[in-house]
Amino acid sequence: FALLAALTAQGQIFYKITGNGLAKPSYLFGTHHLAPLSVADSLGVEGIIASVDMVVGEIDMTQDKMAMAMQMQPHMVAPADSTLSKVFGKEKMDLYSPIFSKYAPMSGMTLNMLDPMKPMVVNAMVMMGMIQKMMPNFKEGDQLDTYFQQIAQKRGRIIVPLETAEQQAIILYDSTPIAEQAESLSEIFENPEEAMENARILNNAYAKGDYFETDNILATYRNSLLFVIISYRNVIFVKSAVTRAEFIFFYAWRGNYGLQIVTIHR
Repeated sequence: FALLAALTAQGQIFYKITGNGLAKPSYLFGTHHLAPLSVADSLGVEGIIASVDMVVGEIDMTQDKMAMAMQMQPHMVAPADSTLSKVFGKEKMDLYSPIFSKYAPMSGMTLNMLDPMKPMVVNAMVMMGMIQKMMPNFKEGDQLDTYFQQIAQKRGRIIVPLETAEQQAIILYDSTPIAEQAESLSEIFENPEEAMENARILNNAYAKGDYFETDNILATYRNSLLFVIISYRNVIFVKSAVTRAEFIFFYAWRGNYGLQIVTIHR
């Protein structure tokens, strides 16, 4: 059998895997894409990555950013009959525009500029803007996913992605009907203070390694969105399970824990 042991008080986001004949441990880290890098530094991640053979994550963050954007962009654009203005109508667009401007991740960005985009794209931008208001020192490029792979590169470790940028875009932007994406975005615009408070609670719970509180917040998301991003995606991740090396530093979004623990046991 294999044993999962929590590392430090924040163990519910970071696990050490031993047993089942392993000569040395593997590790499982549950990331939160909007968490500060200090979370990883406080757990001594760089030294741990130096001890493993490979780093396994969602997508290859070391690839050319323009190439990655070109893979994702076609899936982020809505059909001509389903742009934001078509889905919401003028009255709601006028209502939502100043709210978006308040939380836009970049100064001067307007909701009308994003009219061709699918609602899920705007949703992600608004959440990024909210996080930047809560944590003024947070930079979009300073994400744990990128950080882990930068360390792996520096240490000469193999980097293995579980999905391509295009596969991730298909799951995030194509797998949920636009009407449902729009409804989810409307909920944020209708009550941005509640959305920001939920983001704050989620960030704080993640920083404390509070497994149960993060699950409570995730449970407030729409069931179908959660199914696509977590359950359906886990099936894909398991099919991409790495078996050619024993000693792995494996990370993925905290919400994707369940089946990935099974994956790393293999």
